[in-house]
Amino acid sequence: QNLRDAQQVLAATQGQLEAGTASELDVAQQQALVDGLRATIPALISQEKQEVIGLGILVGRPPEAITIASGTLTRLPVPGVAPGLPIGLLARRPDVAQAEAQIVAENGNVRAARAAFFPAVSLTSSAGWQSTALTALISPGSALFSIGASVAQTVFDNGLLQGQYRQARATEDQLVAAYRQSVLQALTDVENALTALRYTTEQEAIQRQAVASAQRAATIARAQLEAGTVNIITVLNTETTLYGDVSTLAQVRLARFQALIALYKALGGGWHLAPQGA
Repeated sequence: QNLRDAQQVLAATQGQLEAGTASELDVAQQQALVDGLRATIPALISQEKQEVIGLGILVGRPPEAITIASGTLTRLPVPGVAPGLPIGLLARRPDVAQAEAQIVAENGNVRAARAAFFPAVSLTSSAGWQSTALTALISPGSALFSIGASVAQTVFDNGLLQGQYRQARATEDQLVAAYRQSVLQALTDVENALTALRYTTEQEAIQRQAVASAQRAATIARAQLEAGTVNIITVLNTETTLYGDVSTLAQVRLARFQALIALYKALGGGWHLAPQGA
């Protein structure tokens, strides 16, 4: 689209050159902009083809068998994040589930531990961003950091004899530490993803305004160029600003989708609980 717009201005400038109202320098400058835009396209096509190849590897199909629907990030709908996400969603994460399974294999009692590590708080606020409770949980002074040996001795003892080998007790302590680390990592991943989602959403809204303003300026400049009231330098400046803002908007929107994907992964499979028995 940027290339088509620049080519239209080039055609108008060439017409003015023939009419004697523009110089060869004006045409050459606009031609340089057109050539620069055209030069970026092969790299984008190469990147697209590499992504299709990577997608084929992921799904176990040859690239020729994969059909990518046409469209843009602008038209791709953004799924909303549910407010008040329960912290229990994190139990679905493979790393948390693995740490929990190791404790179960050791002595079979994990209910009290889960209650200690997963307090009754929501991960997201009513706006869909990170809640104050989530931020407090991963702060250095939170109670989650202090859960350790005492939990191993009271929660995970499960009726073990007092004379059990110290090695067994050390193993319990190690499992508790691994469980705590996995929970803290899960909370941190969610916090980071929600933070990125919040600010990329705000940035996208601001960048859309910037694109609209740049588009209006470019339209005015092109009309004035055709009327002969401004020179090509003015048009080049407005075009460069517009093309830069459009590219930035695409990058910001991509970052927003990447934040959503990161949140999906951090929650162990999205922000919707599967129905009971599913």
